[in-house]
Amino acid sequence: MTNPNGGPMYDKDGLPINPQGPTPFAQPGYNPQNQGYQQAYQQPLQNPGFQNFAQAPQQNYGQMQPQQSYSPAQYGQKSMIIAAVLAFFLGPFGVHNFYLGYMKRGATQLALYLIGIVLSIVGIGIIFIFAVGVWAFVEFIMILVRHGRYATDATGVPLA
Repeated sequence: MTNPNGGPMYDKDGLPINPQGPTPFAQPGYNPQNQGYQQAYQQPLQNPGFQNFAQAPQQNYGQMQPQQSYSPAQYGQKSMIIAAVLAFFLGPFGVHNFYLGYMKRGATQLALYLIGIVLSIVGIGIIFIFAVGVWAFVEFIMILVRHGRYATDATGVPLA
């Protein structure tokens, strides 16, 4: 359909009017009467390297290995000397417990020490800091003599 001046007609939104009916999402090569695709879409894609997937070059990426489980001993033993040094210098922060794998105990020491620092403004925090310091010193001695839980790490591997 053309306008009187010979060009295509447009609707009120400025879109061209199609005389065969509305096809707002029609793609090139698509037959709107549902008769399939035109010849351009019926031809297989051409790949200059090979004609079909059966002739595709095979690449060997290796075989998948079964998932391996690791025992704690495969990671190596924790050092008693390192644990003792951490307990002596960074004991109130609970670093030696984190090193040995006692996460809850280390988090408790760290939290109590930080609470003590915050409350030291009021004065009561000094008690928290002193208590955590004594706790860390006792654990330092226990690591040196390999007593109780401090003879092994959290997984049961003896300290080296």
